[in-house]
Amino acid sequence: MGDLLSTTSRPAVTRDFALWAATAAWCVLAYVVAAACFFLLTRANTDWGSPEWGSVAVGPVAIVAHSALGFAAGRHLPSRFTAPLFAIAMYWVQGLALFGLASWTGYLSPLGSEIASTVFYDESPDTVVLPQIIWFLGLAAVALSSVAVGRQRTTASWITLAVAAVVAVVPAVVLTRTPVEAVNARGTPVPYEPACEEGEILVCVHPAYEMALPGTMEVVDDLVAPLVDVPGAPSRAEQRPEDPRIRPDGTLVYSLYGAFHLLNANTGYGFRDYMEQDLAHALVAGPSGRIPWEAGAYGAGGSCRKPEGPRGEAQRVVAGWLIFRTGNYDSTHSMAFMEATNGELCPASEDAIERFDALEAAEWQAWLRKNYAALRAGELTLEDLP
Repeated sequence: MGDLLSTTSRPAVTRDFALWAATAAWCVLAYVVAAACFFLLTRANTDWGSPEWGSVAVGPVAIVAHSALGFAAGRHLPSRFTAPLFAIAMYWVQGLALFGLASWTGYLSPLGSEIASTVFYDESPDTVVLPQIIWFLGLAAVALSSVAVGRQRTTASWITLAVAAVVAVVPAVVLTRTPVEAVNARGTPVPYEPACEEGEILVCVHPAYEMALPGTMEVVDDLVAPLVDVPGAPSRAEQRPEDPRIRPDGTLVYSLYGAFHLLNANTGYGFRDYMEQDLAHALVAGPSGRIPWEAGAYGAGGSCRKPEGPRGEAQRVVAGWLIFRTGNYDSTHSMAFMEATNGELCPASEDAIERFDALEAAEWQAWLRKNYAALRAGELTLEDLP
């Protein structure tokens, strides 16, 4: 292609831009095809909401900018190593910029264009997308202008490079001064009718996640089965934008993040584990939904808790037992058990779980009916467990 273009009766800059435009066009086309596939897959699995068009629009513009910068690097540093090294460098540069999302560099990366949105609230006004688009267009203009200057050092080419630099710098300053809190601010709540299904208890999800309801119900049923008809136990579970806990009205709420995803809750490793961990904590803990722990309450080796146990150790044991009895405590599903128990347990706590698991159903049901309220209040120790 280089030899073919070099013999074309056009100015050198025109030939350069033709080669760059063809390359960029193929990349943008690939992006559009991928985006269309994701839209179709999403549309087939939910009928709630609409795409975040701003984030979608940043993608092709960023591709144009990256291809222009790469093309300029290849023109100024011609080598067979330029393309792969530049690709690796840009990957790290935009990744490092994203690490500063909470400070000042995050929105300079195209990966920082996504607003932390949720189906429960209206999105805040998008103040980032337009400056980002101008920023990437400015970068592309700087790169292409530098190619023109390298080919023909005229006054017009230098002026074009200077104007392009200004076009890139101005939105960059705006983006570095944009507070993350303003971009991610929640709007007003969006009314909706939850999708529900009856299992051990009634389980409800936001209609946007109705496809995940069967898997979610399976996880909830496995964990709450021992607590059915126990005074103070939840009578329903519902997905809400809150930390997992049992509300005063008897609703076990679980959050959107970590435990919930557009993937079915029980199809991929990690989702079920995190969900079991959160729900197990919420089922045995107080209003906060988190099991308390005390600093320095570890054994001599620092890897397990003291045999007598700090406040909350009994809660960890019961939380671990709730997960243990689901059958997921094995070599591939131990993470939820370990997280629910907050790390490695001492032999006394492990023995307590085994004793609890060895009880007849009537025995642990009777114990839970009698002691569930005290357990959630953090009033029990390991010695109080059966």
